Amino acid sequence: GTGYQAPDGTWRWTGASSGGDWSDPANWTLCDNEGDPVPASEIPSGNGPAIPQSEQNADVNVGYSGNQTPNVVVANAPYYNQIRSLSVWDNSTLKITAQYENGDSNGYVFATAGFENYGTIIVDTPAKVELGGINVQAGTLTIMNNDGNVIFDNDKINNGGTINLINASLGTTSNPIVVDGGTINLQQNSSVLANLWGEGGTINVDPETVNTIYINDKYSNNDGNLQNTVINGVSGNTHFGILGTSSKPVSANYLLNDNGSYTLTIKLTDGRSINYTDVNMAAGYTPPKQVSIVQDGTTGWLIEATTPAACFLAGVKIRTSSGDIPVEDIRKG
Repeated sequence: GTGYQAPDGTWRWTGASSGGDWSDPANWTLCDNEGDPVPASEIPSGNGPAIPQSEQNADVNVGYSGNQTPNVVVANAPYYNQIRSLSVWDNSTLKITAQYENGDSNGYVFATAGFENYGTIIVDTPAKVELGGINVQAGTLTIMNNDGNVIFDNDKINNGGTINLINASLGTTSNPIVVDGGTINLQQNSSVLANLWGEGGTINVDPETVNTIYINDKYSNNDGNLQNTVINGVSGNTHFGILGTSSKPVSANYLLNDNGSYTLTIKLTDGRSINYTDVNMAAGYTPPKQVSIVQDGTTGWLIEATTPAACFLAGVKIRTSSGDIPVEDIRKG
């Protein structure tokens, strides 16, 4: 054959509805822009399997719009070629579990220039995964066991759905993320490192595990300090942080709102402040009256609870092994 070059072709998943292997060419059909299958002899496979990464100039579809039959596709082998676009449709799931092989540690094990997700995408690998610069995240995106290696080329997610972080970080100190709307759930030692956003949305933190919300203040104007994001489930395990690229925080305090939520105000050295106006505590938890600013390695600063030392009035007696002694008479040793 002469090789298929039409720019508007589409890869369609035609394999098993459950547990299908992305790497098996029998599971894919490449269709031209008329919807007709392209002969296998016309697909440039580069001596590899005829799968989406072999013809990068075509769009990739897992399921289809309005799909009622669940599909589960597993991408468990690394392919470093970038595909043009990825669509995961209703009732369809793409699991990306590929890891580096043969000592490799660079490049993306899965890469797309853009994606739209109306179903479910699960990224469960510590390796780098590129989800592109043009995105529509309207379904569920779950990132597991990954330390900031899921990359969005423009550092922004158009999120009308749900993002789950499980033992994972979204964004990095050098490239904080903007999440526009939707819901983020943080569980099991997860972190979101974000540019200031005022577009709304919700962050739910698991109160039983340690999770951290970092904010970058570097690029904000004077109107950007009001955070319209609702934060739920805050407990003693929840940390708020300021990235090191921002102005240094100098103080922080919680103020009880009339509706039972709290406003967290963080003041910075440049005279500005960051305000989370709708912070909701986990059942039974009351935020600390005093907080301190703690350096967090090279990441930035954390807002931590301060436990004041116990104070006693003169004359109060403290029970010791020698009997009850006035507090002012107690000496070390």
